[in-house]
Amino acid sequence: MMSVQAERMILQGKRNGPYRLQRQLGNGGSAQVYLATHIQSGRHVAIKIVRRPGSDAAIKQLYNEARILPRLHHPHIVRMLDFDSTETFSFLVMEYALCGTLRQQYTIGTQLPFSTVAHYVQQVAAALQYTHSFGYIHRDVKPDNLLLTLDGLVQLSDFGIATTAYYADRIHDKFGTAPYTAPEQADGNPCAASDQYSLAIVAYEWLSGHPPFAGTTPEIIWQHHMAKPPSLASRGRIVPRAVEQVIQQALAKNQLQRFENVMQFSHWFTWAVQQPICPEQARVVENIAMSRPTLRRTTRNVSSPTQNLPQTERTIFSHSALQGDRPMIRQKSRLSS
Repeated sequence: MMSVQAERMILQGKRNGPYRLQRQLGNGGSAQVYLATHIQSGRHVAIKIVRRPGSDAAIKQLYNEARILPRLHHPHIVRMLDFDSTETFSFLVMEYALCGTLRQQYTIGTQLPFSTVAHYVQQVAAALQYTHSFGYIHRDVKPDNLLLTLDGLVQLSDFGIATTAYYADRIHDKFGTAPYTAPEQADGNPCAASDQYSLAIVAYEWLSGHPPFAGTTPEIIWQHHMAKPPSLASRGRIVPRAVEQVIQQALAKNQLQRFENVMQFSHWFTWAVQQPICPEQARVVENIAMSRPTLRRTTRNVSSPTQNLPQTERTIFSHSALQGDRPMIRQKSRLSS
């Protein structure tokens, strides 16, 4: 296996560089992601490296990402800066998100404030809607693929298994990550509504601390097809009834019963979290909570996500508070009254 020092030497000889590797940021199996510095400008970047010869699937995914990312210019989609391939390895250079992934920021078991979840859902939905407008389906929406920048922006990343609607029925790798996979995607028929389903799973996790379904991969896929997601109340989280309704609709087994598009889901979710909580809901959840282990509830504001960063990379930033009332949606709501 090639050492980091050897990779440094090779990368320093590349065009549009050179880059000096600093430290590993993540490991995605056959691909490694490093923090690197452009020697001439001093700019920090993230470099995803796949060694050659190596996993054919990993190389294919890297090329797929390099083909798609240059076509997508959106503030909530990570930007590609460079790509190259040699006999030794292939690498993709991207903007560096100082605050890492939302999985690193909020581990499993953490429940986020309503306003934080809504703020994140709005940004991811905007990125997905833009991606869908180009005919692409991301297929792997999860906290590990959502980056947080120094300015507090969430950016969608990892388009390695993204596909187009035209080729969706010809793919052989059926799904991305089991806990976030829509039923039709697990069957090999992904569509734009599959990304909406995945985002709703992520929102459910941010609210309750865990995805709705757990178990082995076959067990989770079966639940996506056959089991109704447990209510958030049963997971010990008090939410407005409208939030339960919006989440359940976005997680409908039949993609035609979900919201018309991912932005509509975002609009309704943002409205729903601003609705009042009925007193009887609080009493029911209180009784449930007494018989369940305590989950970590964070009230940490999204304006301070850098507390776990190295001191040299730590800073304070802020973003505007969630604003706006009930969204204007042209299509008549399918939510029950």
